[in-house]
Amino acid sequence: MKKKFYYLSVALMAAMFFVSCSSSDDNGSQGGNGGNGDKPRTDVVDYTVMFYSCGGYNLDASTEVNWIETLNGLEINDPNVRYMVQFKYSDQKNLDKYNPGRTWGGKAAKCYRFELTRDRYNMQENHFDFSGYEHGTQGANCQIYQPDSLANFIKYCQKVAPAKNYILLISDHGGAYSVSADFDKSLMRGAMQDDTQNDLIMSNKEMRTAIEKAGVHLKALVFDCCIMNNMESITEFLDLTDYYYGSGHSTIATDH
Repeated sequence: MKKKFYYLSVALMAAMFFVSCSSSDDNGSQGGNGGNGDKPRTDVVDYTVMFYSCGGYNLDASTEVNWIETLNGLEINDPNVRYMVQFKYSDQKNLDKYNPGRTWGGKAAKCYRFELTRDRYNMQENHFDFSGYEHGTQGANCQIYQPDSLANFIKYCQKVAPAKNYILLISDHGGAYSVSADFDKSLMRGAMQDDTQNDLIMSNKEMRTAIEKAGVHLKALVFDCCIMNNMESITEFLDLTDYYYGSGHSTIATDH
């Protein structure tokens, strides 16, 4: 890349912490605004962060912790940044396996699209309430791994949360790029593993197609996924974003 990774990291962190100083399936927009009550706004903020993720077996609890940490870093009603989310929970079997004793309130295998705000989270009960914010085909058929799903989410964010700069944050299992085999639909060349859809993923090529289809140039493309920082992956997205941030190693999911 033209810019050194150090400057990439500094710029990304500056953007992220700036605030503290009509179809019925997932490939369209249900209910006009994606099946939720977020209304389009005309005010243009400095940054809109677009968080796109699937629980992928063992990441549901750690994802919710990430949201809580994000809320703690955002000033209430800060006008300079908005944080939009599209997230699909793992199926019930994996929620029970990786989060024993925890109650998920019927969220298993459901996809939600919403703006992350404090009124979504009950601190007393450690519980997020997304009532009325289900998105796309209900249940496991919600195809969050499809490039059209990502493209429509980005377009939705441009409509509901217009901004001067857009940051796309992909958070799930990833596998970057392997030369051992030409498996474009495996974790060897992509991210976004959906355990409710036979572990189907979005390949790097499909993700590029989705961003191009959305018609937005990103300020930063961030992978909170394992081993997504290699030259093969970076070059897939080089002209679509100012900054690229990915882990060169396996990342650790933790819910505490």
